[in-house]
Amino acid sequence: MRRYDKKILPARITLGITPEEKLFLLLTAVLGYPAGQAYTIAFQSKATPDSANATASRLIHQRRMQESLRILLQYYEDNAFKFNDKAIEF
Repeated sequence: MRRYDKKILPARITLGITPEEKLFLLLTAVLGYPAGQAYTIAFQSKATPDSANATASRLIHQRRMQESLRILLQYYEDNAFKFNDKAIEF
């Protein structure tokens, strides 16, 4: 399994997936969107809800997506409560 470099910002974690696929993973795993709705948003799909759900299910169960999802979740788990203290200056 690949691991991320803790010094890299999340936007620079490429994961070997398309930007649309990365957005789909972020919407579902980090923001909690239902998979079908996340698919419709990320891919700007006009599919019916049933079709979007089926396609999203097939996509999220692909091995490369599962690996990318683990890396993203690891990143957000490790950095959930960290912030850039230089951004807050009094």
